[in-house]
Amino acid sequence: MKSISSTLLLIFFILFVGCSTNNTVERYRLDKRFWTPKDYEKILADIKYDYEGTTKPSYSNQELVMVYKKLVDHENFLIVINDDELGVNHRSDFASEMFKVSNRMSNIYYDVNREDKLVYPLEMIEISHFGLDLQSHYFRLGNEAIIQNADDPEANQIKKLLKSNIQVLISNYSAYLDFVKQEDSFSEDELSEYVKGFELYFEPLVEKYPEANFNKIVTKLDAMSKKAQSETLLKALQKLRVQLTPEIEETLE
Repeated sequence: MKSISSTLLLIFFILFVGCSTNNTVERYRLDKRFWTPKDYEKILADIKYDYEGTTKPSYSNQELVMVYKKLVDHENFLIVINDDELGVNHRSDFASEMFKVSNRMSNIYYDVNREDKLVYPLEMIEISHFGLDLQSHYFRLGNEAIIQNADDPEANQIKKLLKSNIQVLISNYSAYLDFVKQEDSFSEDELSEYVKGFELYFEPLVEKYPEANFNKIVTKLDAMSKKAQSETLLKALQKLRVQLTPEIEETLE
């Protein structure tokens, strides 16, 4: 009789887990290869209101970690943005919607505990990487759309607008450096992941817009370098500064 009871409990557990998994797949649309801005809108609303005060889909919530990983999958926007068969205006509009998604996702996951430490440190880094990558395409496509729709792309007014947009992009990127002020929220592995963001997103930005004004980032780098405690972090900040202002390289060696 005891063996039969154990077997029934095992069957019930398997059925429960299977049902729970199916509900998660259906609720969060995990069966879709890529999420659209509308998918994100619904899913982020669910996360914001259904998990307030409890653990959101994250690495700390193994039951829903697949939902979090889908949230920060760059392919959700690259599949459209990199499709050259689609028009520039269409891709620019799509990137604009995804930019709103990125900001909302960041706001939802930004949370601090009583020690003023990030509740979701690694997740915030990865969400920021999602946003940095997206923005590089968003502003590029926006400028391409402006050029395409302009009567005279060479007009001074158009050139000024294009340049202004790049400066907004650079200003947005500088916000990534604010994480240095929350360094004690991160483990060594998480700091390493944070530092990767400089190589993955800042270095290509400098290469793509060498004539742009990076003073805002340089000023922020100087301020954050004074706050950084980790040698790994400090070296990464100094390396980025050298790339932005090569003339100081000799003084840092």
